[in-house]
Amino acid sequence: MMLLLLAALALPVYDVDAYCAGVAASAANDPKVAAGCLDQEARAKVQVEKLNVTPDALQTCHEESELLGGSYALLYGCLLAKVAPPTLQ
Repeated sequence: MMLLLLAALALPVYDVDAYCAGVAASAANDPKVAAGCLDQEARAKVQVEKLNVTPDALQTCHEESELLGGSYALLYGCLLAKVAPPTLQ
């Protein structure tokens, strides 16, 4: 299995402004929600860039994130599950 630093792969580009506007709209257009969303997206993008993932995992998670509106936070959560799946105890 080939793992690559995500920075070596093409990172998807999401319109986080539009995504966070939608999130804020679901919370009565609360500006604090929009600001928090934008902050979360920025932090998630940085974390995504640090991950070692396969091209297939990136493609799968990108497609899943796109279905939900396109979000680095969604992409990051999906990739974490692919890189380090939870273990049962």
